[in-house]
Amino acid sequence: MKEEKAAFDFGLRIRQLREERGWSQKELGQRIGVSKQTVFSYEANVQMPPLERTKRIAEIFGVSLDYLVGWESDPSLRLHNLTDKQREALFRFIEAFAPNQLD
Repeated sequence: MKEEKAAFDFGLRIRQLREERGWSQKELGQRIGVSKQTVFSYEANVQMPPLERTKRIAEIFGVSLDYLVGWESDPSLRLHNLTDKQREALFRFIEAFAPNQLD
């Protein structure tokens, strides 16, 4: 039963993340190297992407694989290639607007 829930969450979460960014299925497909129809099949849970493509989807959206498959309920923002100065500024911003979130 948990596998069914995870599969349902996967397609729903991809669609929600895509729509939050204002991307069409075609645009997301171009970013991950598949057709619009393939993105539709992922979102409809008709087909699951291979692991490497799933990792690419998580990277594009800045979320964890656990979030995509429904093991986490909140997306974790993943920021890559930040300088130490940028990371420090971001942490100061988060602490100012969302205290206790970095604990």
